[in-house]
Amino acid sequence: MRKQYIYSIILLSFLAFGCTSTKNLFSNKEKKVKQEVVITELFGTNWNLIKINASKPKLTSTENKISLLLTQEPMNFAGFSGCNRYFGKYSVKKNTIKFFEAGSTMMACPDEDMTLERNYITALSKINNYIIQSDTLFLRNNERVVLTYLESKE
Repeated sequence: MRKQYIYSIILLSFLAFGCTSTKNLFSNKEKKVKQEVVITELFGTNWNLIKINASKPKLTSTENKISLLLTQEPMNFAGFSGCNRYFGKYSVKKNTIKFFEAGSTMMACPDEDMTLERNYITALSKINNYIIQSDTLFLRNNERVVLTYLESKE
């Protein structure tokens, strides 16, 4: 009888401490999940332009946003450049990127939008590397950020 009493106390102790430990493990896992930062992929993400150099682009004739989409296979890019759709090829290796063989549709738009579009396409041709921080893509010329995009949630 005495042995049963001792075994019962030991068993209850294991159960009590075991439940507490399990609870702490789950709460620690929940904290780690909340602290994770999701990194957006370069490929297959619709990017919306939010800055050219330090200026915010503003289109006058449309509510559309200047956009960029990079496909991984084949290595093509496409998007809306302010007035027209544009497209081309790119190469990427680690964090270096180069855009080439660009083309576009030939729509006419207000002068302000055409100027913004020309500035954007010119800036894109000067890009040689990129950085992604969370949901933001920075296209750079050497160390200088030229184009800044935000992941489209649409």
